[in-house]
Amino acid sequence: MSIVYLVRHGQASFGRSDYDKLSPLGEEQARMTGAALAGCGVKPALLVTGSLQRQRVTGSRMWEEAGWEAPVDIDEGWNEYDHDAIVYTHKPAYTNQAVMQADLARRGNPRRAFQEMFVEATGRWTSGEHDDYDETFAQFADRVMLALGRVTSRLSSGQDAVVVSSGGPISWVASHLLTSSPKERAVSSAGAAGVSDAAVAVWLNLSATTVNASVTKILVGRTLTALTVNDHSHLQGREGYVTYR
Repeated sequence: MSIVYLVRHGQASFGRSDYDKLSPLGEEQARMTGAALAGCGVKPALLVTGSLQRQRVTGSRMWEEAGWEAPVDIDEGWNEYDHDAIVYTHKPAYTNQAVMQADLARRGNPRRAFQEMFVEATGRWTSGEHDDYDETFAQFADRVMLALGRVTSRLSSGQDAVVVSSGGPISWVASHLLTSSPKERAVSSAGAAGVSDAAVAVWLNLSATTVNASVTKILVGRTLTALTVNDHSHLQGREGYVTYR
C-alpha cells in the first residue's frame, strides 16, 4: 500500500491583481503543513506540484520545513481550472471589468452577487450540456485523474507521494472516489471514468469548502480510497489560520 497526500496551496492573494502569489499567511500555512506531515513520519518518495506559482511556492515552503529531498515534478495536470473562463463563458459581457463591477454593484451587495453569479456559472460548466469551453468539466475531470495516475504509477508498494494542487482538482479526486464503484476506483482505470451526477454534486460542495493547506489522503492499493478529506487539524487552534480563499 502507498499513500498520496493531496495538499491544497496556501492562501493566495484573493482580490489583488496577482492572485497567484501566496500571501504571508499562505507561506506560513505551507510551512505548518510540511512540519505536520513530517511530524507524522511522512517521508515521500515523490513530490509533485502543479505549475501555478501558488502551488510551486507552497511546495517549496513545505519541502524546506519538512526537510524532504525527494525528486520534485511539475505537472500541469494538477493546475486549477480557469475560473475566469467559466465566468466569461457564462457572462460574456463580464470580460469588461467595468461592466461586471457596475452590474454587480446594482444588486446592492457586490460580493454576494458575484458569489451567486459564480455558482450559476459553475453549474452551467458542470452540467455537461454546453461545449463552448476551452476545457469542459469532463475534460477537467479526466485531466486530474490522469495526473493522479501518473503519480501512482511511479510509486512502489510502501512508497508515498505529496502533491500540491488546488481546491478544484483535489475536490474532484475525493468526489470521484467517494461516489464511484470499486471497479471505477481501480488504479488501472485512472482517467477513464465518466462524470456522474453524484460526483458533481459532491464536488460542488467540496470545492467551495476546501481549506487552504488542507490535506486529503488517498490510499493506493488495487483500488484508490479516500481515507481523509480536507483535513486541516494542523491549522486549528491558531486564530485566522483556517482560510478558504
